[in-house]
Amino acid sequence: MGARASSATSGTTSSLRAVGVQTDILQALDQVPLERPLSGVGERIIAGFLLSAAADAIGFRNGHFEFNPSSERILAEVAAMGGPLGISLDPRSWLISDDTVMQMATGSALLAALHPGPSESGLLTDRGDWRAALASIMPTMAQAYVECLADTSDRAFGLQTIHALKGLSQRLAAGEAGPMGLAAEPSPRAGGCGAAMRSACIGVLFPFARYPRTLVALAVESGRLTHNHPVGFLGSVASALFTSLALDDAVPVTDWALVLLEEALPLAREHLSDLRSAGDLAPEEHDFLADFAYFETHLREYVARRGLSRDRPGAVTFPEDFAEPAARDRHFKAISFSGFAGGSGHDAVLIALDALLYSGGQWATFLEVGSLHGGDSDSTGAIGGFWFGARYGAAQVPAGHIGPAHLEYHEPLTRLAAGVAACVEIPEV
Repeated sequence: MGARASSATSGTTSSLRAVGVQTDILQALDQVPLERPLSGVGERIIAGFLLSAAADAIGFRNGHFEFNPSSERILAEVAAMGGPLGISLDPRSWLISDDTVMQMATGSALLAALHPGPSESGLLTDRGDWRAALASIMPTMAQAYVECLADTSDRAFGLQTIHALKGLSQRLAAGEAGPMGLAAEPSPRAGGCGAAMRSACIGVLFPFARYPRTLVALAVESGRLTHNHPVGFLGSVASALFTSLALDDAVPVTDWALVLLEEALPLAREHLSDLRSAGDLAPEEHDFLADFAYFETHLREYVARRGLSRDRPGAVTFPEDFAEPAARDRHFKAISFSGFAGGSGHDAVLIALDALLYSGGQWATFLEVGSLHGGDSDSTGAIGGFWFGARYGAAQVPAGHIGPAHLEYHEPLTRLAAGVAACVEIPEV
């Protein structure tokens, strides 16, 4: 464990390759000067990557926190460290989990299609063309995900993810490289959060306000590579969408679930309908449109419970006992699929959104709710941590969480985030 951590923090090409990062793309970043200095938005994008990884490592704690069913016990240990802000990460004893490993793979695939490197060949020139985006990005993303199999040790990769990645590796080797032909076999067991945990960065480069169909298509298809069930890949849509909205200061956080319900989910239905009409869905996948109901019902109930309405921007209602850790555990388990709060595509994004809404922009509070609960705490932390960074930046986050000596894979994460930030389009005024 110690030897691998040392290699990871060295920034060597072997460590980058181990997490699915395209080393030729990252090396190109050193050769291509940024066309403009990083803006405040660029800093928020980098914060999204780093805070996602930090919240992942904190919620994971090498499995000690992720698999502890009691928020009270977790927070008692954290209190002895000086509270959430007193945590000092160490790359050996606070590893990142599969969540960050695969988020980096997603980012590397996006860079491969969009970064203006020395060669212009293969670049996606029209982000509004969702079919071209899938053709340009999905084969590279699939390969990047498969390469993550080299870094599964001690990361707590999900069984569904590992099984799907092994099958994906076989399909790639067999030359099944079409963007639709790479999806995993549909399965009722594929509704986990493994798609949502890695898709947040899609929303950085495909803002929903400009490219709604492309964002939804990429989020759905990236999810289907391993989690070919609506509960799984709709969680991916939510994760990417909320990152896009986090970077759009005109959209209050209290509107995000409404945008998902009223705008993004209908586009996801349209996307699958188009795939079915084109013959790109297997017969057993035709029931997907009916399977939307589970995710959509939980989302509607969430909107009602939290009193979210466009007529009341900024207003949100939490239960009176929500400040109590044990009560939060009960609330989170109540919306889960099988009692493991945050383990599925729907509850992972709803718990992460709860943490963001309840935090009021305070990092310590976000961690208490989103990364330190008695469920899949690293995944909900990783998902919501990206949104937190994209919305609020990292000014209040201690060096013990995101400093180079503390956060595992800090160097490749930072370089990857800077590359992604350099690909953000500046809207014409």
